Amino acid sequence: MSQAKQAVYLKDYQPCAFGVDHVHLGFNIKPAHAPDQVIVTATAHYKKLESAAADLMLNGEWMSLVEVALNERVLVSGEYEQ
Repeated sequence: MSQAKQAVYLKDYQPCAFGVDHVHLGFNIKPAHAPDQVIVTATAHYKKLESAAADLMLNGEWMSLVEVALNERVLVSGEYEQ
C-alpha cells in the first residue's frame, strides 16, 4: 500500500542544521545485471552547522539505501533509523 503525499509549504521550512561539504555522483549506465536501468551512486559529506541537537534526515523516492557511514566508519543496522 502506498502512502499519500503530504504537501510541504514554504512557511514550514526551517534552516537546516547541516551543510554539505561535497557531493559525488557516479552513473553506471546499462549495468550488465540490469541493462534497462541506470544505477546512480551518491556520496555526500555533511557537516553540522550549529551546536543544537538535530538529526540529519534524508528524504528520497525510488532509492535503496546501501550504506551509512559516520566519520569514515560504516554504521550497522540499529545505529541509524531507516
